[in-house]
Amino acid sequence: MNRVLPAAGRAGWLMVVVLLAFSGTVMAQPPAPADEAAVPATAEEMQVAWAAQISERIKQHWKVPGGVDPAGVALVTRVRLQFDASGALTSYALSRSSQHAAFDEAALNAVALGTANAQFGPSPTHAAFSFSIDFNSKEQPR
Repeated sequence: MNRVLPAAGRAGWLMVVVLLAFSGTVMAQPPAPADEAAVPATAEEMQVAWAAQISERIKQHWKVPGGVDPAGVALVTRVRLQFDASGALTSYALSRSSQHAAFDEAALNAVALGTANAQFGPSPTHAAFSFSIDFNSKEQPR
């Protein structure tokens, strides 16, 4: 399932796409020790931190749907998100299905709710950017 946002919300941005794969899960970097604070973060570290903020916002809107057995096998759904250089979400799609339709739909709905009217600001590298978020049934309270 691929969801593309209207062209009006993403007009005018042509940048090199930076693809970063982090085993599907984006994690924020711990703060630098005080003696390293003056050293600028690398572009990759800035992108990871930016993606982690977006991921956190999305996951606030996600719940494991009813009908998923908490003692059962872990279900994992992966959603790929694409942003333009301004930080606007241009599309998102299921890139790995849990094989449980309601679970997959709950993940897609979390992305829709977590990004609705959101202004994330420009990508730290001012380039188009994409990343994936894993939704794991064992990691979310009901």
